[in-house]
Amino acid sequence: MGQHRLTGGLEYQANVSQEMHNDDIYPVYHPSFHYEARDHYRAAYLQDEYTLNDKISFSAGLRYDDYDGLGSTVNPRLAVIYRPNKDLSIKGVMARAFRAPSVFEKYYEDGYLLKRNPSGLDAETIQAYEVIFEYRMNPWMRGELSLYNYEIKDLVEFNSDPVDNIPFYDNLGHAKTRGVEFQVQKHWENGTEMRLGYAWQDVRDQDDNIRLSGSPPHLLKWRGSYPLSENWRLAGEMRYVASSYSHHDSNVRLPAYTLTDITLSGNVDEHWQLGLSLYNVFDKKYFYPLSSDFPIDRYAGEGRTLRLKVDYQF
Repeated sequence: MGQHRLTGGLEYQANVSQEMHNDDIYPVYHPSFHYEARDHYRAAYLQDEYTLNDKISFSAGLRYDDYDGLGSTVNPRLAVIYRPNKDLSIKGVMARAFRAPSVFEKYYEDGYLLKRNPSGLDAETIQAYEVIFEYRMNPWMRGELSLYNYEIKDLVEFNSDPVDNIPFYDNLGHAKTRGVEFQVQKHWENGTEMRLGYAWQDVRDQDDNIRLSGSPPHLLKWRGSYPLSENWRLAGEMRYVASSYSHHDSNVRLPAYTLTDITLSGNVDEHWQLGLSLYNVFDKKYFYPLSSDFPIDRYAGEGRTLRLKVDYQF
């Protein structure tokens, strides 16, 4: 006989102060925009995990969200898990989610560079379908393969008023994403860990079938860590990001790059923990894309950076 496991919850958030200021300082100081408001957010969710037998189980959930000035939305999630044996599991997931527009997207306006949407903004929505295969080769090694397809509607993008040519945020975009992700993890008895992952994605505008900017088709990531002693561990990470378009409406491409990071971390005693990280070890130059609304199409990432982290536990 099957077993049920119910999980539910409530959430409430009060944003008691939200402020935005924009002051012109040239040629003379002049305050051009000031916004201050409060809003509230409420949510409730319920999930049922049902185990039919030792091979098949289900998970069904429902989430209700309500935002001041935006309204309410209900989003479901359904998953089916099949385990033909103790080492393999296959999971199918169907879910819907959303992203509420930010305060800046909803309310910012200065009268000449950007203005508020006259009819208001709606939330972005996404419909997701995913199939996941998990396989344990042995007690120390496992692999995972994921195939997914996302359909995104009402993306918040710039629109322009034909009367005064002042841009504003509007729900215009429709995108579709399909991809494959694979990763394998290996552990050794001495505490050494290693993970290798690869992802291929194809993100396109559904209206003109053009690949979106800032969405590299290939990502490769390696991470490993080695215990130097009982309290100290050395970890390294390498990330390869393929070339991508800077603007989805142009042929400008950003070059591919590979970054390497190293971290030494450990416990000094029962209270103090230290972490010393060197990011972008080889000081590689790389760039992030900007939208076509900016005068430049990219901005540079951080160069070689050294960071020290100190934690104290009472």
